[in-house]
Order: sequence, then C-alpha cells, then structure tokens
Amino acid sequence: MKTTFFSRTVGWALAGTVILVVYGAQAPQAKAWNGAVPQLQAFFETGKQVAPFAIQVDRVESDVDALPAEFSDAIYENLIDEVTKTNKFQKVFRSGDHQADNLPNLLVLNTRVEKFQQGSETTRAVTTVGGATKLYVRMQVSGKDGKVLVDQKVAGNIRWFGENLKATHNLARGMAKILTQTKFSN
Repeated sequence: MKTTFFSRTVGWALAGTVILVVYGAQAPQAKAWNGAVPQLQAFFETGKQVAPFAIQVDRVESDVDALPAEFSDAIYENLIDEVTKTNKFQKVFRSGDHQADNLPNLLVLNTRVEKFQQGSETTRAVTTVGGATKLYVRMQVSGKDGKVLVDQKVAGNIRWFGENLKATHNLARGMAKILTQTKFSN
C-alpha cells in the first residue's frame, strides 16, 4: 500500500488542505473524488502529478472605435481580479511582466472587444426597458507555443441599476468562470 500527500501553495500561504490518498483497495474511491483543486483532480484522473499553470492577461484590444478608454482599462483590471480569485492558476501575470518569460506552463489570455453598446445610467434608473450597456468580446487562451486552447465569445452587460462600468465586472466574471471550467493539460 502506497501513501501520497498532496498540498497546494499559493504565494506564502497554504491555500489547500493536505489530502491523504491511499493506493490499493481504496484507489477507485479516491479516483472518484471530484475535488476543487484542479491539479489534484488531474492527479486522480491520470495517476501523475500535473504541473500547475500560470496565466498572463494581455491588454484588451478593440475592433470598436467608439470604446472609451476607461472601459478597456476596467475590463483589464477586472480580469486580473476575477482570474486571481479563481485560484485555478499558480500565478496571474500582467501583460509585459518579465517574470513570466521563462515559465514552461504559461497560458496567455487575449481579449478583443468586438461590439460595444453604451447605455445610459439615467435611462436605466427611470425606466426598466432601456439604457443597457453591453459588451461583446472574444477571449482566446493560448499556450506558450501559440496553440489556441480556448476561443469563445463572451458577453457582459448591465441592464438594471448601477454604473456603466459594472458591465466590465460582469464580463470579467463570465470569462473567469469559463477559465475555471476549462481543463488545461500539458
């Protein structure tokens, strides 16, 4: 019977608990465990430990001329925050961070705004029918070799109450959810 301890650290703090896995008669039960730690789940599925991925979030590009600069910046900053909150990645890097240059398991997140509809906070406050702010982007995640691993269109909007930039938060949350649900492999 073989015993293996697995833990996940993020920065200086222990982010997960230590899991005891016993190989032998209990292996099918351990393999069926659907844990929240992606590396541990991959370990159960393949029988070998998978190196965790890091991700670099590139600056937001736009095909829309009318996109205000504050929306582009807000998308970028909200993406950094939301992707970090997922705890799926070993580290989240900003565009141009040279610490990411030599990492073997680096993913790159590219975001391109394809459509933008500026809404009105006043119209949203007065009526329940108009004034929505809508953002439509294409997100692509590629490996260090340039191979595209994820290519999806995502929408973010604010329909009822709140300021227009709230649409960028909703968009970033949706993109982070897609990243969380995606299984990346070496």
